[in-house]
Amino acid sequence: MTEVLMAIFVMSIGVVSVITLFPLAILRAVHATQLTNSKVLEQNIEEFLHANPWMWRGSPLDPKLDTKQPNVTSPADTEFEDPCVIDPLGKPVMGTYYAAYGRQFGNRGSGSVPTGCIRRISPFAQLTDTAGTATDLSYEAPGQNVDWPVTDHTWLDAGICALPDSWNTVADDIPEAISATEVDFSAAGPALGASGGNVRLTLISLDGTRSITRLGTTNNYKFTKLGTEPNIPLPDFDLASVGRAVVEANESRYSWVITCPSPADAPPQASCAVFFRRAFDPDEEFVYDNGGSAPMTATSSTVDITWGAGQPEPVLREGNYLFDAQNAIWYRIRSYTITETGTTGSATIELDRPARKPATMVMLPHGLVHVFDLEVRGQ
Repeated sequence: MTEVLMAIFVMSIGVVSVITLFPLAILRAVHATQLTNSKVLEQNIEEFLHANPWMWRGSPLDPKLDTKQPNVTSPADTEFEDPCVIDPLGKPVMGTYYAAYGRQFGNRGSGSVPTGCIRRISPFAQLTDTAGTATDLSYEAPGQNVDWPVTDHTWLDAGICALPDSWNTVADDIPEAISATEVDFSAAGPALGASGGNVRLTLISLDGTRSITRLGTTNNYKFTKLGTEPNIPLPDFDLASVGRAVVEANESRYSWVITCPSPADAPPQASCAVFFRRAFDPDEEFVYDNGGSAPMTATSSTVDITWGAGQPEPVLREGNYLFDAQNAIWYRIRSYTITETGTTGSATIELDRPARKPATMVMLPHGLVHVFDLEVRGQ
Protein backbone atom coordinates (compact mmCIF):
# COMPACT_ATOMS: atom_id res chain seq x y z
CA MET A 1 0.00 0.00 0.00
CA THR A 2 2.85 2.37 0.82
CA GLU A 3 4.45 1.71 -2.56
CA VAL A 4 1.14 2.34 -4.33
CA LEU A 5 0.64 5.61 -2.46
CA MET A 6 4.17 6.73 -3.28
CA ALA A 7 3.65 5.88 -6.96
CA ILE A 8 0.39 7.85 -7.01
CA PHE A 9 2.13 10.78 -5.32
CA VAL A 10 4.97 10.82 -7.86
CA MET A 11 2.53 10.45 -10.76
CA SER A 12 0.34 13.26 -9.43
CA ILE A 13 3.33 15.60 -9.43
CA GLY A 14 3.95 14.82 -13.09
CA VAL A 15 0.27 15.11 -14.04
CA VAL A 16 -0.12 18.46 -12.28
CA SER A 17 3.03 19.75 -13.96
CA VAL A 18 1.72 18.74 -17.37
CA ILE A 19 -1.73 20.21 -16.70
CA THR A 20 -0.25 23.59 -15.77
CA LEU A 21 1.40 23.74 -19.18
CA PHE A 22 -1.92 23.71 -21.06
CA PRO A 23 -3.22 27.19 -20.06
CA LEU A 24 0.26 28.65 -20.55
CA ALA A 25 0.46 27.06 -24.00
CA ILE A 26 -2.99 28.44 -24.90
CA LEU A 27 -2.00 31.95 -23.81
CA ARG A 28 1.25 31.72 -25.78
CA ALA A 29 -0.63 30.50 -28.85
CA VAL A 30 -3.14 33.36 -28.60
CA HIS A 31 -0.35 35.91 -28.25
CA ALA A 32 1.53 34.39 -31.18
CA THR A 33 -1.63 34.60 -33.32
CA GLN A 34 -2.10 38.23 -32.36
CA LEU A 35 1.51 39.07 -33.21
CA THR A 36 1.24 37.28 -36.56
CA ASN A 37 -1.92 39.15 -37.55
CA SER A 38 -0.44 42.42 -36.30
CA LYS A 39 2.63 41.92 -38.47
CA VAL A 40 0.46 41.17 -41.50
CA LEU A 41 -1.53 44.36 -40.92
CA GLU A 42 1.64 46.40 -40.36
CA GLN A 43 3.11 45.18 -43.65
CA ASN A 44 -0.14 46.05 -45.44
CA ILE A 45 0.08 49.57 -44.01
CA GLU A 46 3.70 49.98 -45.08
CA GLU A 47 2.86 49.04 -48.66
CA PHE A 48 -0.15 51.35 -48.61
CA LEU A 49 2.04 54.20 -47.38
CA HIS A 50 4.57 53.58 -50.12
CA ALA A 51 1.79 53.93 -52.69
CA ASN A 52 0.11 56.86 -50.90
CA PRO A 53 2.81 58.94 -49.17
CA TRP A 54 0.40 61.88 -48.89
CA MET A 55 -1.44 59.99 -46.15
CA TRP A 56 1.17 60.57 -43.52
CA ARG A 57 3.33 63.43 -44.72
CA GLY A 58 2.35 66.76 -46.20
CA SER A 59 4.05 68.53 -49.06
CA PRO A 60 3.78 71.95 -50.74
CA LEU A 61 1.64 70.30 -53.41
CA ASP A 62 -0.47 68.21 -51.04
CA PRO A 63 -0.51 69.87 -47.59
CA LYS A 64 -3.04 67.56 -45.96
CA LEU A 65 -1.03 66.83 -42.85
CA ASP A 66 -0.63 70.37 -41.60
CA THR A 67 0.29 69.60 -37.99
CA LYS A 68 1.78 73.01 -37.23
CA GLN A 69 -1.47 74.85 -36.47
CA PRO A 70 -4.49 72.78 -35.35
CA ASN A 71 -7.02 75.49 -36.26
CA VAL A 72 -5.56 76.87 -39.46
CA THR A 73 -8.19 76.97 -42.21
CA SER A 74 -5.84 77.76 -45.08
CA PRO A 75 -4.47 74.70 -46.93
CA ALA A 76 -1.60 76.92 -48.14
CA ASP A 77 0.10 76.63 -44.73
CA THR A 78 2.41 73.68 -45.40
CA GLU A 79 4.41 73.48 -42.19
CA PHE A 80 4.08 70.06 -40.58
CA GLU A 81 6.49 69.97 -37.68
CA ASP A 82 4.49 68.95 -34.62
CA PRO A 83 3.77 65.36 -33.56
CA CYS A 84 0.52 63.87 -34.79
CA VAL A 85 -1.47 60.64 -34.72
CA ILE A 86 -3.06 59.31 -37.90
CA ASP A 87 -6.19 57.55 -36.68
CA PRO A 88 -8.63 56.59 -39.47
CA LEU A 89 -11.24 55.02 -37.18
CA GLY A 90 -10.92 57.16 -34.06
CA LYS A 91 -13.91 59.43 -34.58
CA PRO A 92 -16.18 58.08 -37.31
CA VAL A 93 -16.45 54.33 -36.74
CA MET A 94 -18.94 52.28 -38.69
CA GLY A 95 -21.28 55.24 -39.03
CA THR A 96 -21.20 56.05 -35.29
CA TYR A 97 -19.76 59.34 -34.03
CA TYR A 98 -17.95 59.37 -30.70
CA ALA A 99 -18.07 62.89 -29.32
CA ALA A 100 -15.13 62.30 -27.00
CA TYR A 101 -13.00 61.14 -29.91
CA GLY A 102 -12.35 64.53 -31.37
CA ARG A 103 -9.40 66.36 -32.90
CA GLN A 104 -7.01 65.50 -30.07
CA PHE A 105 -5.65 62.05 -29.27
CA GLY A 106 -6.42 61.57 -25.58
CA ASN A 107 -8.94 62.87 -23.03
CA ARG A 108 -9.28 63.61 -19.34
CA GLY A 109 -12.69 62.05 -18.81
CA SER A 110 -16.18 63.08 -19.98
CA GLY A 111 -14.66 64.04 -23.33
CA SER A 112 -12.52 66.86 -21.98
CA VAL A 113 -9.30 67.43 -23.90
CA PRO A 114 -6.02 68.10 -22.07
CA THR A 115 -4.18 71.20 -23.22
CA GLY A 116 -1.31 70.33 -25.54
CA CYS A 117 -2.46 66.83 -26.41
CA ILE A 118 -1.37 65.39 -29.78
CA ARG A 119 -3.42 66.24 -32.83
CA ARG A 120 -5.45 63.43 -34.39
CA ILE A 121 -5.69 63.26 -38.18
CA SER A 122 -7.87 61.14 -40.43
CA PRO A 123 -6.52 60.33 -43.89
CA PHE A 124 -10.09 59.66 -45.01
CA ALA A 125 -11.93 62.68 -43.62
CA GLN A 126 -15.13 63.72 -45.35
CA LEU A 127 -16.49 67.23 -45.60
CA THR A 128 -20.12 66.55 -44.68
CA ASP A 129 -22.34 63.84 -43.29
CA THR A 130 -25.80 62.90 -44.55
CA ALA A 131 -27.33 65.84 -42.70
CA GLY A 132 -24.94 68.28 -44.37
CA THR A 133 -23.07 69.11 -41.17
CA ALA A 134 -19.56 70.16 -42.14
CA THR A 135 -17.61 68.90 -39.15
CA ASP A 136 -19.24 65.65 -37.99
CA LEU A 137 -17.05 63.40 -40.13
CA SER A 138 -13.98 65.59 -40.23
CA TYR A 139 -11.18 65.74 -37.67
CA GLU A 140 -10.10 69.18 -38.84
CA ALA A 141 -11.67 72.49 -39.78
CA PRO A 142 -13.57 72.20 -43.10
CA GLY A 143 -11.06 74.40 -44.93
CA GLN A 144 -8.27 71.91 -44.25
CA ASN A 145 -10.15 68.99 -45.75
CA VAL A 146 -10.89 70.33 -49.20
CA ASP A 147 -8.34 67.97 -50.74
CA TRP A 148 -9.13 64.82 -48.78
CA PRO A 149 -10.54 61.98 -50.88
CA VAL A 150 -14.14 61.15 -50.02
CA THR A 151 -14.18 57.52 -48.96
CA ASP A 152 -17.07 55.37 -47.77
CA HIS A 153 -16.44 55.10 -44.02
CA THR A 154 -18.76 52.12 -43.86
CA TRP A 155 -16.24 49.87 -45.59
CA LEU A 156 -12.93 51.51 -44.71
CA ASP A 157 -11.87 48.79 -42.30
CA ALA A 158 -12.65 46.10 -44.88
CA GLY A 159 -9.58 47.00 -46.91
CA ILE A 160 -7.32 49.63 -45.38
CA CYS A 161 -7.95 50.54 -41.76
CA ALA A 162 -8.19 47.08 -40.22
CA LEU A 163 -7.71 43.41 -40.95
CA PRO A 164 -11.04 41.91 -42.12
CA ASP A 165 -10.41 38.67 -40.30
CA SER A 166 -13.79 37.47 -39.10
CA TRP A 167 -17.34 37.18 -40.46
CA ASN A 168 -20.05 36.30 -37.93
CA THR A 169 -23.34 34.78 -39.09
CA VAL A 170 -26.31 37.00 -38.24
CA ALA A 171 -28.99 34.97 -40.05
CA ASP A 172 -29.12 31.76 -42.06
CA ASP A 173 -32.71 31.29 -43.20
CA ILE A 174 -35.13 31.05 -46.09
CA PRO A 175 -36.13 34.60 -47.09
CA GLU A 176 -39.73 35.76 -47.40
CA ALA A 177 -39.23 38.15 -50.31
CA ILE A 178 -36.46 39.01 -52.77
CA SER A 179 -36.21 42.05 -55.02
CA ALA A 180 -33.36 43.44 -57.09
CA THR A 181 -32.14 45.53 -54.16
CA GLU A 182 -33.61 44.00 -50.97
CA VAL A 183 -34.13 40.70 -49.20
CA ASP A 184 -36.79 40.39 -46.49
CA PHE A 185 -36.64 37.81 -43.71
CA SER A 186 -39.44 36.49 -41.53
CA ALA A 187 -40.25 38.43 -38.37
CA ALA A 188 -40.45 35.06 -36.64
CA GLY A 189 -36.70 34.64 -37.04
CA PRO A 190 -33.83 36.53 -35.42
CA ALA A 191 -33.78 40.27 -36.04
CA LEU A 192 -30.88 41.43 -38.17
CA GLY A 193 -30.60 44.66 -36.21
CA ALA A 194 -29.63 48.07 -37.55
CA SER A 195 -26.25 48.27 -39.22
CA GLY A 196 -24.32 51.10 -40.80
CA GLY A 197 -22.50 48.65 -43.01
CA ASN A 198 -19.92 45.87 -43.08
CA VAL A 199 -22.65 43.33 -43.74
CA ARG A 200 -22.81 40.90 -46.63
CA LEU A 201 -25.60 38.71 -47.98
CA THR A 202 -25.03 35.40 -49.73
CA LEU A 203 -27.90 33.84 -51.68
CA ILE A 204 -27.50 30.11 -52.35
CA SER A 205 -29.50 28.22 -54.99
CA LEU A 206 -31.80 25.32 -54.13
CA ASP A 207 -29.35 22.70 -55.37
CA GLY A 208 -26.37 24.45 -53.70
CA THR A 209 -24.41 24.79 -56.94
CA ARG A 210 -24.69 28.58 -57.40
CA SER A 211 -24.41 31.60 -55.13
CA ILE A 212 -24.04 35.39 -55.22
CA THR A 213 -22.79 37.83 -52.57
CA ARG A 214 -23.75 41.47 -52.07
CA LEU A 215 -22.53 44.06 -49.56
CA GLY A 216 -25.13 46.18 -47.82
CA THR A 217 -26.90 47.26 -44.65
CA THR A 218 -29.54 45.73 -42.41
CA ASN A 219 -32.55 47.16 -40.61
CA ASN A 220 -34.63 44.83 -38.45
CA TYR A 221 -35.59 41.99 -40.84
CA LYS A 222 -34.49 43.57 -44.10
CA PHE A 223 -31.19 43.54 -45.98
CA THR A 224 -30.57 46.36 -48.49
CA LYS A 225 -27.63 46.23 -50.87
CA LEU A 226 -25.25 49.15 -51.21
CA GLY A 227 -25.93 51.48 -54.11
CA THR A 228 -22.53 50.66 -55.59
CA GLU A 229 -23.28 46.93 -55.67
CA PRO A 230 -24.90 45.24 -58.71
CA ASN A 231 -28.57 44.33 -58.44
CA ILE A 232 -29.61 40.84 -57.42
CA PRO A 233 -30.08 38.92 -60.69
CA LEU A 234 -33.72 37.95 -61.14
CA PRO A 235 -35.16 35.41 -61.82
CA ASP A 236 -31.97 33.38 -61.34
CA PHE A 237 -32.03 34.25 -57.63
CA ASP A 238 -35.67 35.00 -56.99
CA LEU A 239 -37.69 33.53 -54.11
CA ALA A 240 -38.50 30.33 -56.01
CA SER A 241 -34.87 29.50 -56.85
CA VAL A 242 -33.11 30.38 -53.57
CA GLY A 243 -32.72 27.74 -50.89
CA ARG A 244 -30.80 29.76 -48.28
CA ALA A 245 -29.90 33.35 -47.53
CA VAL A 246 -26.95 33.97 -45.21
CA VAL A 247 -26.32 37.38 -43.65
CA GLU A 248 -22.88 37.92 -42.09
CA ALA A 249 -21.43 40.87 -40.19
CA ASN A 250 -17.74 41.66 -40.45
CA GLU A 251 -15.73 41.95 -37.27
CA SER A 252 -12.35 43.51 -37.94
CA ARG A 253 -10.53 42.69 -34.76
CA TYR A 254 -7.15 44.19 -35.67
CA SER A 255 -6.94 47.94 -36.36
CA TRP A 256 -4.15 50.49 -36.35
CA VAL A 257 -3.02 54.03 -35.70
CA ILE A 258 0.19 55.68 -36.90
CA THR A 259 2.12 57.91 -34.50
CA CYS A 260 4.47 60.52 -35.98
CA PRO A 261 6.84 62.18 -33.49
CA SER A 262 8.60 64.20 -36.22
CA PRO A 263 6.61 64.36 -39.48
CA ALA A 264 9.07 66.88 -40.94
CA ASP A 265 12.04 64.52 -40.75
CA ALA A 266 13.41 63.08 -43.99
CA PRO A 267 12.65 60.27 -44.00
CA PRO A 268 9.79 60.84 -41.56
CA GLN A 269 9.86 58.83 -38.36
CA ALA A 270 6.69 56.96 -37.46
CA SER A 271 5.40 53.89 -35.65
CA CYS A 272 2.39 51.67 -36.27
CA ALA A 273 0.41 50.65 -33.19
CA VAL A 274 -1.84 47.63 -33.77
CA PHE A 275 -4.87 47.07 -31.52
CA PHE A 276 -6.93 43.95 -30.90
CA ARG A 277 -10.67 44.53 -30.45
CA ARG A 278 -10.28 48.27 -29.97
CA ALA A 279 -13.40 49.29 -28.04
CA PHE A 280 -13.37 53.01 -29.00
CA ASP A 281 -14.15 53.88 -25.40
CA PRO A 282 -12.85 57.31 -24.28
CA ASP A 283 -11.54 55.71 -21.08
CA GLU A 284 -9.08 53.80 -23.25
CA GLU A 285 -7.54 57.12 -24.30
CA PHE A 286 -7.37 58.51 -20.78
CA VAL A 287 -4.43 60.82 -20.19
CA TYR A 288 -2.62 60.72 -16.84
CA ASP A 289 -1.16 64.16 -16.22
CA ASN A 290 -0.82 64.29 -12.42
CA GLY A 291 -2.89 67.44 -12.32
CA GLY A 292 -0.46 69.22 -14.64
CA SER A 293 2.80 68.13 -13.04
CA ALA A 294 5.36 66.38 -15.22
CA PRO A 295 5.25 62.59 -14.78
CA MET A 296 8.06 62.08 -17.33
CA THR A 297 11.38 63.86 -17.29
CA ALA A 298 14.10 63.68 -19.92
CA THR A 299 16.90 61.11 -19.41
CA SER A 300 14.93 59.42 -16.59
CA SER A 301 13.46 55.94 -17.09
CA THR A 302 10.96 56.33 -14.21
CA VAL A 303 7.43 57.66 -14.71
CA ASP A 304 5.04 58.60 -11.88
CA ILE A 305 1.29 58.77 -12.53
CA THR A 306 -1.77 59.29 -10.35
CA TRP A 307 -5.52 58.78 -10.79
CA GLY A 308 -8.46 60.03 -8.81
CA ALA A 309 -11.99 58.91 -7.95
CA GLY A 310 -14.00 58.09 -11.06
CA GLN A 311 -10.92 57.92 -13.27
CA PRO A 312 -9.91 54.63 -14.90
CA GLU A 313 -7.17 52.62 -13.29
CA PRO A 314 -4.23 52.27 -15.69
CA VAL A 315 -3.59 49.00 -17.52
CA LEU A 316 -0.20 48.04 -16.16
CA ARG A 317 1.64 44.87 -17.10
CA GLU A 318 5.27 44.13 -17.71
CA GLY A 319 5.96 44.29 -21.43
CA ASN A 320 2.97 46.56 -22.17
CA TYR A 321 3.39 49.94 -23.81
CA LEU A 322 3.29 53.48 -22.41
CA PHE A 323 2.64 56.36 -24.81
CA ASP A 324 4.07 59.86 -24.46
CA ALA A 325 0.90 61.79 -25.39
CA GLN A 326 2.80 64.98 -26.21
CA ASN A 327 5.75 63.76 -28.25
CA ALA A 328 4.22 60.62 -29.84
CA ILE A 329 6.89 58.29 -28.47
CA TRP A 330 6.28 54.70 -27.30
CA TYR A 331 8.05 53.02 -24.38
CA ARG A 332 7.77 49.53 -22.94
CA ILE A 333 7.08 48.85 -19.28
CA ARG A 334 9.88 46.98 -17.54
CA SER A 335 8.36 46.97 -14.04
CA TYR A 336 5.92 48.94 -11.88
CA THR A 337 4.59 49.41 -8.35
CA ILE A 338 1.04 50.52 -7.46
CA THR A 339 -0.16 52.27 -4.32
CA GLU A 340 -3.95 52.57 -3.85
CA THR A 341 -5.86 54.46 -1.18
CA GLY A 342 -9.61 54.01 -1.48
CA THR A 343 -10.68 55.24 -4.93
CA THR A 344 -7.39 57.00 -5.71
CA GLY A 345 -4.00 55.61 -6.55
CA SER A 346 -0.55 56.18 -7.89
CA ALA A 347 2.02 54.13 -9.76
CA THR A 348 5.74 54.28 -10.39
CA ILE A 349 6.65 52.79 -13.76
CA GLU A 350 10.11 51.73 -14.87
CA LEU A 351 10.58 52.05 -18.65
CA ASP A 352 12.82 50.04 -20.94
CA ARG A 353 14.94 53.12 -21.66
CA PRO A 354 15.34 56.73 -20.49
CA ALA A 355 12.76 59.20 -21.79
CA ARG A 356 13.81 61.08 -24.92
CA LYS A 357 11.83 64.20 -24.00
CA PRO A 358 9.98 65.54 -20.95
CA ALA A 359 6.19 65.13 -21.00
CA THR A 360 3.30 66.09 -18.75
CA MET A 361 0.86 63.55 -20.23
CA VAL A 362 1.11 59.81 -20.75
CA MET A 363 -1.38 57.20 -21.94
CA LEU A 364 -1.66 53.44 -21.37
CA PRO A 365 -3.90 52.28 -24.25
CA HIS A 366 -6.05 49.16 -23.92
CA GLY A 367 -5.89 46.27 -26.35
CA LEU A 368 -2.49 47.19 -27.76
CA VAL A 369 -0.77 44.16 -29.30
CA HIS A 370 2.49 45.59 -30.61
CA VAL A 371 4.16 48.75 -31.87
CA PHE A 372 6.18 48.51 -35.09
CA ASP A 373 8.66 51.04 -36.44
CA LEU A 374 7.57 51.86 -40.00
CA GLU A 375 10.06 51.72 -42.83
CA VAL A 376 9.09 54.12 -45.58
CA ARG A 377 11.04 53.95 -48.80
CA GLY A 378 11.75 56.88 -51.06
CA GLN A 379 10.65 59.62 -48.60
